[in-house]
Amino acid sequence: MGAEISYTDPFVPQLVMESGLLVSQPLEAAANCDCAVILADHSAIDYERLVQIAPLILDTRNRLKGIDSPNIVRL
Repeated sequence: MGAEISYTDPFVPQLVMESGLLVSQPLEAAANCDCAVILADHSAIDYERLVQIAPLILDTRNRLKGIDSPNIVRL
């Protein structure tokens, strides 16, 4: 439907998709996204930095519990 998808994962450097190869991006790329979605809880991710730079975060893992910010949506 026209969405551009990227991801950050220190344990999965690349994904082979039908549409081509996706390469893990640095966390700072979240500053340029519409919405960051937390699908896995990795201790190697700087979640406090993510909250600072991402315009909107959908936290599906409750990883940001205890962090109060208007840009966090929790499931």
